[in-house]
Amino acid sequence: MNWEYPYAHTVVLRSKQTVSEWKQAISDPYSEQPALQTGFRSAGAERPRFLQEKTVTPQERGTAFHIVMEHVSLEGPVTTADLTELKKTACGGNWLTEEQGEVIDENKIQPFFESTLGKELIESADVWREVAFTYGRPVPEGDGDITVLQGMADCVFRNSEGSLVLIDYKTDRLSNVENKTREEHIAGMKEKYQFQLDVYREALSAIWEEPVQEAYIYAFDQELVIPMNKEEARYE
Repeated sequence: MNWEYPYAHTVVLRSKQTVSEWKQAISDPYSEQPALQTGFRSAGAERPRFLQEKTVTPQERGTAFHIVMEHVSLEGPVTTADLTELKKTACGGNWLTEEQGEVIDENKIQPFFESTLGKELIESADVWREVAFTYGRPVPEGDGDITVLQGMADCVFRNSEGSLVLIDYKTDRLSNVENKTREEHIAGMKEKYQFQLDVYREALSAIWEEPVQEAYIYAFDQELVIPMNKEEARYE
């Protein structure tokens, strides 16, 4: 009995997963994070109750910033006062906890709207925020197998030239942040997130049947607009 199942390499891949999980499964075979999860486990459940109530994890901080960016009005220039008022509304309406509200720094958000990318977003008549998608993508060496990828695009808008532009907001910080130059920040974020943004562009282009021409990251902590395109960037 020397027969071997020819698709053994695909049985450890879930039929549906997030883009980051899929990247890890195909690029890091030695990862401690298995591609096949056998059950749901909440990260919050691992924390003591008093910590769940009084501290904010990096993920929760990221969620807080994203909630602000989802709900901020784009009817005109965005000021720090506008962001402060929105934060108060979000906390009062239970969109955010008080602890999450405290970690939101309006001075890290407002510079985005002064960038050429942020100004173009404000001027756009077509803006989509928190765009959920499901996309079937071929599995590498899968002989026609596909895995269904789930993702959430932070923002897509149509620019003044009529092209679709994707924006992804990031709140994470690179290690040894104080010792890195601007160029090193950009290179580090590109290395970490290029795959994600490439797949997001591919998925949205296929689903909407219209190419997403450009993609950018806005890194709040470094206040950087980072182009994630092979082409020359038009925004900064």
